Amino acid sequence: MYNPKVESVAVGRPAMGVDKKTRQKMKGTSVLILADKLIHARKDRGLTQATLAQASGLGINRIIRMEKVTTDVKMSTVAKVASALGLH
Repeated sequence: MYNPKVESVAVGRPAMGVDKKTRQKMKGTSVLILADKLIHARKDRGLTQATLAQASGLGINRIIRMEKVTTDVKMSTVAKVASALGLH
C-alpha cells in the first residue's frame, strides 16, 4: 500500500482535469500517482470532496486543488487527508 508520509512531493503542475497530452506526459510521476490514489480512496469510501474536507479539517478548495494537482501541497496536508481516509 502507498504511504504518502514516506515520499516528498512537490506539486504545482496541472494534471487532473487538463488536456490528455499533459496528463499522459505526467503519467507515472509520484505527484499524479498520489493524486489518483487519494481520489480513488475517497471515492471507494463513498466520500465527496466536501465530506473529505470536513473530515480532514481542510477547506474544500484545498481538496479540489490537491486532486487536480494545481497547487503545491505540504506533506502535512497529505497526511491529514490520508488520516481522514484511514490510510495509515
